[in-house]
Amino acid sequence: AKSLTLQFQAFVFDGHPEQMVSIKVNAHEEIKLSIRSPKENQVTVLLDAADWEKGYVLVQFQFSNPISPKQAGHSIDDRPLVAGCLL
Repeated sequence: AKSLTLQFQAFVFDGHPEQMVSIKVNAHEEIKLSIRSPKENQVTVLLDAADWEKGYVLVQFQFSNPISPKQAGHSIDDRPLVAGCLL
């Protein structure tokens, strides 16, 4: 494989229109995303031979502004949410 494509849905709505996410894959530079759509989000990271020498691909996420459905007034769920990957 020469790339890794991540597809995901995001917890965004009128009262919280943006999720800020940083993604790092192996030793690649950090990718910073501003997600404004609840569906059809996608990011592709190019991979090189050094990525496969390790025998695995390490994907790290950092979330700047998660919000819970409880904080948003949507439900009693108090888990901070950002996005969910589609498998």
